Amino acid sequence: GAERVFGFMEGLARKDESLRPDALVYNTLIDAIAKSTRLDKVSMAYALLQKMEESGDAGEEEEGCSLKPTEVTYNTVINAAASCYGDEERHERAMAVAMEAFQTLQDSQTLRRTSATYAAFLKACRRLLPEEKRREALVTWAWGLCCREGLVNKIILKEYEKAVSSESLFREGLCLWESKEKEKK
Repeated sequence: GAERVFGFMEGLARKDESLRPDALVYNTLIDAIAKSTRLDKVSMAYALLQKMEESGDAGEEEEGCSLKPTEVTYNTVINAAASCYGDEERHERAMAVAMEAFQTLQDSQTLRRTSATYAAFLKACRRLLPEEKRREALVTWAWGLCCREGLVNKIILKEYEKAVSSESLFREGLCLWESKEKEKK
């Protein structure tokens, strides 16, 4: 599959540096992994993200060929986590990866969370956190950030509705969103 093609490309790059995979190739591979049914997809996606971060930190950049992760990279890793298969332990590890990717975007001076970030993160909370209190605390926190940043759209609204357990909590979230929208005007 995609991993073999990527391995082949890395092999070619050892012979000819101009054939080295760039961030777009890595993002495409992470996306293919995220959409797969592999049980190890979260650890594979995370390993590729770490490789990109290490290469980006080392300044491996030439003629526009950067391995520095982008918003798309982090969003795709969060998506991989959100679509994780397996038992509770695997879900906990996937949620830790999603949280780390989300936090990296939050802490970054150059990268920004997008609507896609929030949609993927809310989906991860909904699918990976069985404990209602913990899930609702994270969902409420992320929803508040999303509202303050003005990134709510129909997809995020749907994910938020699916992630909260009660109609009253959903309505509270809508009120917060509406008040933030009014403040912007």
